[in-house]
Amino acid sequence: KSLLERASVEGRMRYDPSKTQKIEDCRELYLKYEGEHHDLIEKEMRRLGHHDFHRRSLYRRFERGRCRSGWIERYGWNRV
Repeated sequence: KSLLERASVEGRMRYDPSKTQKIEDCRELYLKYEGEHHDLIEKEMRRLGHHDFHRRSLYRRFERGRCRSGWIERYGWNRV
């Protein structure tokens, strides 16, 4: 099982196949660009059909008074 499927089974998140694919596609691009060029990652993600993807998903941010970790931190891409 993928990392996202295991997290879903452990109850940390709901398993959504379309979001899982989006995260896996983004991870591949993140590795391709060696953690840089987030603008190109965003462009390629949209070309892959993830039209609602925004590079801000990659970063930690404050939303509605709460701090939300970005995908880089949440899924441990910075440790790869």
